[in-house]
Formats: sequence, structure tokens, C-alpha cells
Amino acid sequence: MENILLKKSFHTKNFKLLKFNSLWGYKGIFTTIRLFGKEPNFILVDQHLKKLNKDLRYFGIDIKISKNLLTNFLNKYSKIKNYDHLLRIAVTKKIISLSVRKRKKDHKYFTAEFFRFQRALPNFKNLQYKKIISLQKKINLQKEEILFYFNNKILEGSTTNLIFVNSNKLFIPKKLLLLWNYSRILN
Repeated sequence: MENILLKKSFHTKNFKLLKFNSLWGYKGIFTTIRLFGKEPNFILVDQHLKKLNKDLRYFGIDIKISKNLLTNFLNKYSKIKNYDHLLRIAVTKKIISLSVRKRKKDHKYFTAEFFRFQRALPNFKNLQYKKIISLQKKINLQKEEILFYFNNKILEGSTTNLIFVNSNKLFIPKKLLLLWNYSRILN
């Protein structure tokens, strides 16, 4: 699957170091932020953290994740000299887990397979991804993607953001969820 270069878990109340737990399957929220450069630079960090912190409040998780917290974590634990990596932040009521993995380069052309499935609580990047992870283990994520649909609507990709092109026009979601009538796309 993925080669995690740095992984740490902390107690949310006092940031005491714990044995690493990816938190997949737990009740909580996650996000993944791309890192690049020597500093590192965070891509779209404000948008990621705004949504993450809003979702944490909704789930009743009393912690606020800041760019400063992430920067301090990387400065203290990372030995990476030049970033092109992904930082995953996963949070439950008791644990915050941070991990960094190398960003794999996608192939120029890839295929996608449709799978009938809708995540529980699809408005949230929650940690209930066991079904998605089990499907991802069966494919090469650099060449293949899984697109989820339900009730004749394309919902999302397992790892990608969806943008459709038709007659030289880009179609992107107005909201965080993309709901398309997939029969129109396929014809």
C-alpha cells in the first residue's frame, strides 16, 4: 500500500506521545495535505484546516488543528530535506495521528472503475474507510482509480477530485460533494 516515512500519535489533551495508530475504522475525522519544497510549504492548508476543524466540532472533538501545530510537528520529527509528500492528519476524541508519506507520481493515463457504494456521512472525511481501503488494495493507485456511484449519481473518487470536460468546458462541484447523473457522463 503506502510507505509511511514518519508516523506519530499523540494524546489530544496533553500531546503525550503514544504508540502510532492510523485510526482507520475509528470515529473521527481526517484530512491529507500536500507538502512541497524545503520549508515545507502546505498546499491549500487554510481550506483543509477550516474544514477539518469545522468537522471536528461537529463530531464533538475538542481540539483545533493549526498550521503552527503541523509546522512544529514537522520541524521536530521530520528529517526530510525536500518535500513532495502528503501529510495525513487523523483525529478522534483521544488521539491525533500524523503521518507523512512520499507523494507518488500518477501515470499520464489511468483507468477508473465504477463501484456502487456511498460512504457513511459522505459530507465528512471520516475515518470509516475500511471498505474503500479494501478496494484500493486490489488496484495500482498510480494507474487506477475507483469512482463511487449510488442511485445513478457519481459521488466521488476514492483518492481523486473529479473534474469533467465536455465541449471545452470544465465541470467542477460547487460544493464539496459532486453528484452527477453518471448515465449522462458515460453516453
